[in-house]
Amino acid sequence: MRSARLFATLALPFVLSAGGASVGCFDGSCDDQESRTQPGSGRLVDADTWESGPIDGEWLRYDHRMLIAFDTSLLGTRLPDSVLVYISADKRPLQGGSFTIAGGNVADITIGGPGAVYVKNNSCAEYYIRLVVHAPPQAPDAGATDAGSGDAGDASAGDASDGGPSDAGAD
Repeated sequence: MRSARLFATLALPFVLSAGGASVGCFDGSCDDQESRTQPGSGRLVDADTWESGPIDGEWLRYDHRMLIAFDTSLLGTRLPDSVLVYISADKRPLQGGSFTIAGGNVADITIGGPGAVYVKNNSCAEYYIRLVVHAPPQAPDAGATDAGSGDAGDASAGDASDGGPSDAGAD
């Protein structure tokens, strides 16, 4: 009997704290929010990579239950082949803070078509966000020609496969 009372006394704080922790998003404090980045915001790191802001700059606020629509139109009409979502508790994580790659319900990603990536924080936690979007390389223009292409490429392929001696490095 004494051990049962001791167990009940020790277990009671854990039971109460678990019940209190589950109330977090049931009072309306976690209602959905929406934010849009300004068209033309973000920047190209290279021809195929867009970022919402520099890693050492100020990151965007990413509140609980927030959907952010990112305008990635600087990548043209290409659909992304990868989207990386970085989150931090700090607005400027490289100034004494830290960051990580987000996953799960903290970063629900939707590709809305060329120029549109949506990221939703489906949690009740607040962060700062940085997005990096990569697209496949642009296909060369259909009308453009390369002076080094054409029959010369076919001839060299045939020469390499004819089994004869190579003159590479014979000079």
